[in-house]
Amino acid sequence: MTDSWPEGNWFIEFGSPDDLAAFRLSNVLAQGRTRFQHYQIIASPILGKALILDGVLQSAARDEVIYHEALVQPVMLTHPLPRQVAVLGGGEGATIREVLRHSGVQEVCMIDLDKELVNLCREFLPEFAAGAWDDPRLRLFYEDGRAWLAGRPDASLDVVILDITDPLEGGPAFFLFTREMFILAQAKLRPGGLLSIQAGSAGQAVRLLPHLYRTLRVVFPQVIPYTAFLPSFNDLYGFVLAGGPELHWPTPERLSRILQDRNIASLKWLLPEFAPALPLLPGYLNTLLTQQGRILTDSNPIHQVESFPINLSPF
Repeated sequence: MTDSWPEGNWFIEFGSPDDLAAFRLSNVLAQGRTRFQHYQIIASPILGKALILDGVLQSAARDEVIYHEALVQPVMLTHPLPRQVAVLGGGEGATIREVLRHSGVQEVCMIDLDKELVNLCREFLPEFAAGAWDDPRLRLFYEDGRAWLAGRPDASLDVVILDITDPLEGGPAFFLFTREMFILAQAKLRPGGLLSIQAGSAGQAVRLLPHLYRTLRVVFPQVIPYTAFLPSFNDLYGFVLAGGPELHWPTPERLSRILQDRNIASLKWLLPEFAPALPLLPGYLNTLLTQQGRILTDSNPIHQVESFPINLSPF
């Protein structure tokens, strides 16, 4: 045990008053505050380049492909023909990168409230988008995602992907996780349309997922939660796929066939034979989803203090 902190410049993120994660910094590429949030774009020997918002690590070059494939590829590969796609959030550009890998996509609309942050990511994190910013199928909108959806014609989208920050009280994403929001999104989907959303920690710091699961179930006939382990977060992370009664998690054979049909040579993380394991949840998480959580509404959204502490100790 050492009684002094190691030398150097460090990024420190507190998981709670009792634990923290620390990464040595090689460089701070940019930092400051946009109209909506504080940002840091850093370089680290462990993380590579990384985006930090309001003191919370959002994504890192080390493993962002896990998060972005987990969020995007199940919904895109499950839909039989995703042509019109809306991405709410996704400022780094990696979410649209994954969407645009599908040859049948005719248009992807990315709606992000923070134009300044998007421009910073385009300048300092171009490898995250891998050229997606210049794809002619992309349309960018800098406005509130829910307001944008409200102005969209009904039944005009095949897929809606919510790649937005966790809902902190008073934050810009606060009302994007409510029943009214999901009713709106469902109305904009064509028959057979699907929604995908990140759901925060599914391991040591579960907070959003049980509420989100229960809220989506009152709107969509089929709701499938699944998980992926993210080394940079040192945590199991939750995602949810929602759609109509015809929604079924794809088999490895179907995934392999679709990847071939859409000219996707390979994925770095989501291999077809691995994909069936994602919706298989650990026992504690099944218990939380079936016994905990409440319906989030505009009048009673999630509160920052709500959490579901996990203690698997037998003692």
